[in-house]
Amino acid sequence: MSTVAARVHLRSISLGDVRQFAEQLAELVANPDEEDATGYQQDLENKESDLKKVRADVGILGDFLKLLKSTWSDPIDRIVGWVDWAPKIANNVDHRRYTRDIGVITLDEDKFIKNFKGNFVYLAGKFTRDEIIACFYPNAANPPEFEYPKNHLFRLLGFVDAAALSNPYFLDKNNNPCFTVAKDGQTTDLTFGRQSELEAYTCRDLAGESWEVAVLNWGGWKHGNFSAKGDSGAAIFNAEGKLVAILHSGMPRGKSNHVTFGTPGHYVEQLIKEQYPDADFLLHEVR
Repeated sequence: MSTVAARVHLRSISLGDVRQFAEQLAELVANPDEEDATGYQQDLENKESDLKKVRADVGILGDFLKLLKSTWSDPIDRIVGWVDWAPKIANNVDHRRYTRDIGVITLDEDKFIKNFKGNFVYLAGKFTRDEIIACFYPNAANPPEFEYPKNHLFRLLGFVDAAALSNPYFLDKNNNPCFTVAKDGQTTDLTFGRQSELEAYTCRDLAGESWEVAVLNWGGWKHGNFSAKGDSGAAIFNAEGKLVAILHSGMPRGKSNHVTFGTPGHYVEQLIKEQYPDADFLLHEVR
């Protein structure tokens, strides 16, 4: 959708809401319910509140569109960073044969420093709070260190080291050691999966041999595939908010992508530190 089309779409939605609530309010006023005066009065107050709120939203949206027009209309103004380092994709960098598929973007500090608070995943929307807790707490008697954030913003901080990737730290509902991981991708949004404690060996005609972090689909109609095309680059994280892996590919079977592969987070950290010695993956506060 173009910038102009997006503006028209957003404004039409808000103005449509104003019109809808105004019509509903007018209908209530014109046809009072004398048999249920209490319920009628409550409906009237609710519609008045809805109308007041959506009118305020229209004002906020108008100010936002003015800001977009004044600061983002020129394509040059939309540049928020530039590629600083993007090594060739390879899986023969060292004897471990992990897939190196990363890039580093330098952000325009003036456009980010004021509002950037760190790396967060917005959990609300696709799953309810209870469903997310159930995924991260498969066994109530042995829960991981996870607390659903009040503002739905789950902080990502640090990474899982090599030893911890093969050492499950909590139990599933059948009391078996397990890993629960999640990711928020461009295509499939927030999904949950089960990380294998064993690394996956892959051998492909063009890509050659490699070792990967493997994530299996969670299962169930609502969860679907853990990933799909377009999700590459998403952070795979655990209940502690630590980076488990960077998603880069999958293993499709028919219409299903039943296994997802990722580059271990500890290896990504190593590569970044070699290129940028001052990089800090454990920064607790962004100033």
